[in-house]
Amino acid sequence: MAEERHVDPKQQQEGVAPAGSGDGAPPKGAPDPTAGRKQGPAGKFAAGVGGKVQQRVAADSLELEKLRTEVEHLRNQLRLAVADSKNLKRLVQKEVEEARTLSISEFVRDLIASCDNLEASLKNLSDDDNVHAGVKMTWDSLISTLGGHGVSRVSPLGEQFDPRFHKAVTQAVDDSKPAGTVLEVIQAGYIIQTKVLRPALVIVSKTSSEQG
Repeated sequence: MAEERHVDPKQQQEGVAPAGSGDGAPPKGAPDPTAGRKQGPAGKFAAGVGGKVQQRVAADSLELEKLRTEVEHLRNQLRLAVADSKNLKRLVQKEVEEARTLSISEFVRDLIASCDNLEASLKNLSDDDNVHAGVKMTWDSLISTLGGHGVSRVSPLGEQFDPRFHKAVTQAVDDSKPAGTVLEVIQAGYIIQTKVLRPALVIVSKTSSEQG
């Protein structure tokens, strides 16, 4: 015959399971047996590893940012070095050209006198003179040689007066041409690169309205 269990009506009203009910749950209001339980070795190991990983990630992030800053600094230094190198190259090239120009300027000035003498001889010789052809050939060869060294002859007949390369000896009235036109070249000028060795001596036009 089955054993009868006596249930206290008060316990039934309060929802307290009778002793030996077999559901394994602690009585309501009883303390949690897992509370305050210490973490086992595996949990401690996992927590320690996680903390170290976070520290390593933070350290690596700082190191990466530092490296990025250093790389950008080196890039800027490289840009400046390249710019300085280009500027230095241009400066050296300019100084070499100026030194070369200076070194031959005096020699060219001496040759200009020979060019003037040959040119004067050509003006005084007729085209059918036997000497004319020889003098013309010599003069052409000399002008060509000077041109090979960057020397240019300036004979601005019909051009506008340019005070950088021309020197006006006098003015003459000529209403058929704009004021400031070179009417006559008394003596040709010479330049080397952009340096004037001798300005061209010229007569420049002016209009009648500019007359006295």
